[in-house]
Amino acid sequence: MSQSRQLAAIMFTDIVGYTALMGDDEQRAFEILRKNREIQKPLIKQYNGTWIKELGDGVLASFNTVTDAVMCSGAIHKACSSVEGLQLRIGIHQGEVVFENNDVFGDGVNIASRLQTLAPIGGTFVSEAVYKNVSNKKEIITGFIREEQLKNVSEPVKIYEVTLKENSAYQPETFQDLKKPGKSLPAKNKKFVFGVTAILILGALLTYFLFFAPKRETASARTIAAEKSIAVLPFKNMSEEKENQHFADGMMDEILNKLSKIKEFRVVSRTSVEQYRDTKKSVGQIAKELGVFYILEGSAQRQGDEIRVIAQLIQADADEHLWSNNYTKPYEEVFALQTEIANSIATELQAKLSPQENELIHKAATTNLEAYDFYLRGREYINKYRSNSDERDLVNARTLFQKALQVDPKFALAWAGLGLEYNERNWNAAEFLKEDYLDSVLFYCNKALSLDANLSDAYWIRGRYYQNRAKYDNAIADEEKAISIDPNNSVAYWDLGRIYHLKKDFLQSISNYKKSNNLIKGGTELPDLLAHTASVHISIGNFQAADSLIEKAIQLKPDFASGYGLYAWSLTQQGKLEKALIYTQKMAEINPNSQATLGSLSDAYAFLKDFTNALKYLEKEEVERKKTGDIRIHNVHRVGYILWNTGKKEEAKKYFNDQITTLEEALRLGRSFAGTYNYDLAATYAFLGEHKKSLQHLQAGEKEGFNFGTEYYIMVDPLFESLKNNNEFKEIVERAQAKKAAIRVQLKELE
Repeated sequence: MSQSRQLAAIMFTDIVGYTALMGDDEQRAFEILRKNREIQKPLIKQYNGTWIKELGDGVLASFNTVTDAVMCSGAIHKACSSVEGLQLRIGIHQGEVVFENNDVFGDGVNIASRLQTLAPIGGTFVSEAVYKNVSNKKEIITGFIREEQLKNVSEPVKIYEVTLKENSAYQPETFQDLKKPGKSLPAKNKKFVFGVTAILILGALLTYFLFFAPKRETASARTIAAEKSIAVLPFKNMSEEKENQHFADGMMDEILNKLSKIKEFRVVSRTSVEQYRDTKKSVGQIAKELGVFYILEGSAQRQGDEIRVIAQLIQADADEHLWSNNYTKPYEEVFALQTEIANSIATELQAKLSPQENELIHKAATTNLEAYDFYLRGREYINKYRSNSDERDLVNARTLFQKALQVDPKFALAWAGLGLEYNERNWNAAEFLKEDYLDSVLFYCNKALSLDANLSDAYWIRGRYYQNRAKYDNAIADEEKAISIDPNNSVAYWDLGRIYHLKKDFLQSISNYKKSNNLIKGGTELPDLLAHTASVHISIGNFQAADSLIEKAIQLKPDFASGYGLYAWSLTQQGKLEKALIYTQKMAEINPNSQATLGSLSDAYAFLKDFTNALKYLEKEEVERKKTGDIRIHNVHRVGYILWNTGKKEEAKKYFNDQITTLEEALRLGRSFAGTYNYDLAATYAFLGEHKKSLQHLQAGEKEGFNFGTEYYIMVDPLFESLKNNNEFKEIVERAQAKKAAIRVQLKELE
């Protein structure tokens, strides 16, 4: 038994999708395996390597130098690209191994094997030991992927991807000779050329039988004929510098945005794919969870004035590599590259682009890279604000958008960004009752549209302005325009759902929320979307459907405080007051000091006539309110109700009067939620014994259409106790509930 211990470069290769192919077409699988041998054996020998053995559809080889191993991997990938259905994953590691009886053992073998399983389709992953030896080679491009704890390996391993530049120097002798006209091949290569010729002939025959001969449709063709749904996964940052992740994210975002413009495609939202940034889930599992046929994955790197991007399109159900490419270009060509990748995917999936779609895909947001970078960073701050409500993030966003405009004053997206920031910043008490509330949003969006009339973002942001102005027809027109430009705009569909809800067109609201849900398949937004949809069902008294959606939202997000609050609201309308208190308390466990939580607890105890606890939480809410200066006290008239029932009647009157003044002014200015304002005014006047005014506001509310389930809530609302035997009151409520019952029948018929 001969045994030797050596330092060697170990290469593992594996055929992608071979197991599935063996199950579908055994003869084709054996043919692919034979071609794999014919390609790899001579190339491994040519690069001074040793073919050790086959392991199923995998090959194990060793090399004396890592450069030879990496060069060989590039040559193998290049050769395989000419054979339909033959795509490899390759892993390479350098380490001490034991050679024994024409076999090899040791950690070096194990690490190479693990790297191979992690590598992308058509790609090569290497360890840090390999990277250090080849990173200075001019023909080899390297990129850091991540640090990984590999199975049965004690220390984490830094993983790098390697590719070879597109030039003839790295090509194996056989392929260089094939490219030179009039030159005879050496005798030692004739056998290989005959093999290649045979492959080409076989490829032509296969083309005929696969695409022209009368036989059953292939799996790939069936998929392309089906829904063209795609998810663009977060691009990997190939640089060790963390700040370059921003460049990778921007590349992914823009490719996604361009694909979204294609009406034939269904492109899931950015927030839905963000959850898979560092996942170890398979492409098939991700596709199943997102409900898509195709996955685009990639990596990006910027080094000085040069960028490198790798992108590959995968048919997920068959783990079939449909298209891939490696790009190395000057940095100033980044926008052209984004367009090139989007066009390649559209071509691969046989999408028929309209002239407008083609124009939108080719249009760059700006030609100024510095301005574009400022804009992307500003949007990130907007996203942070939405998750933490820290107004410093809005200040940072505004500063970055302004910097972008200083560099490029005609950058329409940055103007729209200012409109979005102003919309977020001014939805607060200090601006709420001003005559010019949100007018800056209108200014910034109009400015953006004057520079780019086909800017989807500017339309949906302006749609929110009109929504908050209660100009619902204008809002709908803008959101629909946004969708006509970007058919995969999940935000615009969501906004339409909310606008139609406010307009009391409940069936249209549910329809648009469903369309948004078809694009939002996960991530942080989904629980909120489900809750918004549930609120529409509450508005029509469809409580079973509403509660089911809320339960799903809470299951997805166990710390969903507002979800528990919505559940409590639904239960209250159903008269389940004790259970409503339980869910309000769950809300308080998650977010104990928010004004909404404290106000909800105060109301819940008041409904149960426990005014001691109601007053306790009311006082806590007052402390928090004074910290923020928010004049929009949570249900101001209910504060008065609690104070009244704890003997503080003079103080209670002040709150009742404040509520009346505030809501009358809001109605005069035409602010949103007018139906709710009329309801709250009716409740206030009812408790004060001014029944005529109360009924007037109820009639106004009925004319507009009751919303948010108030025609059910009114039956348990203690402020209306003095009116519940009034015939006019009962008739208003009965008519309102009958209308919602009819809508529930319509919804059932539609579904």
